[in-house]
Amino acid sequence: MDQDSFQMSTSRIDYEAINPETLDEFTDVRMSPVPGAGLGLFATRRIPKGTIWWKATADNCVWVSRRQYQILLKSHLESSAWSREFLNAMQMFGYINDDTDQLVVAIDNSRFVNHSDDPNSMSAPEDPNNMAMAARDIEPGEEITEDYRTYSINTWEMPDEPYVRNE
Repeated sequence: MDQDSFQMSTSRIDYEAINPETLDEFTDVRMSPVPGAGLGLFATRRIPKGTIWWKATADNCVWVSRRQYQILLKSHLESSAWSREFLNAMQMFGYINDDTDQLVVAIDNSRFVNHSDDPNSMSAPEDPNNMAMAARDIEPGEEITEDYRTYSINTWEMPDEPYVRNE
């Protein structure tokens, strides 16, 4: 995608152009300055305010039904610690889609968007369960952040405490 296509007059990326490869064209993943955050997602190009920069698709997300989640939750106690870690990763990198009552697990680099009380990204009003847009201009080198408090509260049963590998 060239710069002219990226920065269209409407300040929006054509929804048809959003695919798993597109995110890598204008972002990269590196260590975040947010305390305790680990990795973060950073803009490599200017993302104008109002730009839809991410959309959940069958290629960049895994949708898990409540029933599938319950089966995994029940089985993790009877299986390996890896199953517990898998469940925790699904929770960490996923969100509940209110419309479908499914856990949507991001498998692309969007999963590294960290929380901020002053975020530069937000759910897109057109499709808040499946799209993210720039809440203000995001400059190259700036970490893309969202306010996690605006996400739907997960009402699904969670394990008592996360599993942490000691390796």
